Amino acid sequence: MVVEIGFQKVLKRTREEGEPPFDRTKIENAILKAAAECGGFQRHIPSEEVFGKEFMIEYRDLSDEQISHTLTDEIILILNSKNWMPLDVEAHAEYPHQHYRPTVNTIQDTVVHTMWEKGFLDVAEAYLRFMSVKGHHRSGELNKHQMPLFGYPSRKFLGEQIKRYKDYGCDTIEGVNDVIGKAPEIIEDVVNDFDLQLERGLELFGQKADKVKVITFTGPSSSGKTTATRRFCHIVEEKYGIKMVPVSVDNYFKTVQPIDPHGDRIYELPESIDLWLLQNHFSRILKGEAVQLPKYDFKTSIRYDEGKDAGPTIQLKDNQVLVVDSHIGAFPTLHNLLSTDEQFMMYLIPFNMIKDENDQFIERSYTNMMRRWLRDKRTRGTQYDFNIPHWKYVRLGELRDIIPRMLQADIIINTGLPFEFNYMSAKFKDSDFKLPTPEHFMDKGRLYGAMRCWQAHNLLNKFKPANQKMFSETVLPSHAIFREFIGGSIYDAH
Repeated sequence: MVVEIGFQKVLKRTREEGEPPFDRTKIENAILKAAAECGGFQRHIPSEEVFGKEFMIEYRDLSDEQISHTLTDEIILILNSKNWMPLDVEAHAEYPHQHYRPTVNTIQDTVVHTMWEKGFLDVAEAYLRFMSVKGHHRSGELNKHQMPLFGYPSRKFLGEQIKRYKDYGCDTIEGVNDVIGKAPEIIEDVVNDFDLQLERGLELFGQKADKVKVITFTGPSSSGKTTATRRFCHIVEEKYGIKMVPVSVDNYFKTVQPIDPHGDRIYELPESIDLWLLQNHFSRILKGEAVQLPKYDFKTSIRYDEGKDAGPTIQLKDNQVLVVDSHIGAFPTLHNLLSTDEQFMMYLIPFNMIKDENDQFIERSYTNMMRRWLRDKRTRGTQYDFNIPHWKYVRLGELRDIIPRMLQADIIINTGLPFEFNYMSAKFKDSDFKLPTPEHFMDKGRLYGAMRCWQAHNLLNKFKPANQKMFSETVLPSHAIFREFIGGSIYDAH
């Protein structure tokens, strides 16, 4: 297919960057890089048995280069459509058609949405993560030492996690299934290792405990922040005699939220939070002022800022520290209020370094994705028809504003468990948590939900389901992070 480009230049983010000529090869190369990180395009195309032989037929048997070229054609057509030329002569004379310049942000958004709509969900996310990190670096928010490597903190960190899983014999799906009989010993070691990571966090906190005013627990959704926050704060209170004062960022959601065509409220982006009010309150609290916190009612989508329906009034004392458990904990609104010594940040994220039969690592975010589906259905009563398609917005927020900032934390803690997919394979077969089929969402015209269901079923079918003994507290203790999602935790999930 030959596609004519309906514009000549690109509008950069600042005037100083100018208006360079549009170069389609930059898009093609960026998409290729993202595809390579995800194991190639063909890995993400379902077999004909799943959705029929016509589904994604235009991409079957094509090379990554050919698919990247085809997707770029689609992207250019969409960008062209924003610049349609009036056919009426007088209207054409008034419309500056020849001056149309798409912005860099418009082009990048179009790339992501096009790949989502074509079914290449993970490739779109890899592209978005790369562009987000690059954008934060360009803006000066991140220096070259704070740029995560493909969503991992560093090559050294990645190598350590890979070695750890190899030592367990859990570095492949086949290996995990083979050593499942040794699960009690391995799980005990993993839980103890998490305790060691917490102790390391306590050591780092202790080096500036007398100066810290805010402790932040952040990371992607369903990384175990609730359990980690309560355990860490309990130890800090006992060891240092510091009183913890929690502040829920969720109560700062705006009353008016963006809603997608399916009625889904998009709470996952920083723009959904009243950042001005949040910063104003934190600034005043840290100065010692008494501040009444807001209260957000998720049932009515109304925020109460004052009066009996609002939250409590707090005033920080000398032996007290604010505690923030939030996915936007590293966002500049909070992070820039204090010096490095006045804040302590713990970043939590599960890294399950398991390779599939094609020698490719299982996409890291699948752990968080299925953890969240289980937790929300179990503790919040939300159904899969909402939870599964909503994951798109969760990932959008994470890739834009959470994962790129991981290296701003004082410590990064791995909350993964090698046998999570075995547990989830069993849990999702339970009648109360049974996953819908991909066809369920396809019949509703929800391609994103259908593809995510296919990915989950396709992956979990490769793992031996955990038996009843593995669910016992003698094997998986009640203080383990993973209990937060499957149930049985000594900490109340929220």
